[in-house]
Amino acid sequence: MVACAVALAGSCSTNEQPEARVGLKVPLPDGWVAQPAGAGALRIGPKGRVALTVEHRTTGTLPEPAAVKSVLEAEGAVAVSALALPDGWLFRYDVGSETQALVGARSLANGLVLCASEPRATLDEVKQSAQLCAAIAAPPR
Repeated sequence: MVACAVALAGSCSTNEQPEARVGLKVPLPDGWVAQPAGAGALRIGPKGRVALTVEHRTTGTLPEPAAVKSVLEAEGAVAVSALALPDGWLFRYDVGSETQALVGARSLANGLVLCASEPRATLDEVKQSAQLCAAIAAPPR
């Protein structure tokens, strides 16, 4: 895994580093790339695919995990795993026949990070997305 310091106006792959080093430190699995997706957002996945969207907000509060789980269950999702992190949480859940999804939120020193897998992400991509979201960090100052 290669760490990618992503300026939210730039992009990064496991083979290159952007010049600016602000925003988020994103640990990309080999062969994955990060591309900007609007103000404060990144679309991340294997080259040519998007598996995960990450949104960085400088303000806001961490959503309550019980409330998020309740909404997911009301939509018919079945929880596969829940991971409490020191600064947030991640949920993996079934959304259909052999299909899983991920949603997570973390409170970092430079703001709130929200993670969500994309509907066409494979099971392996969802698992890698969970690891990636858990490892995102604020860059050193």
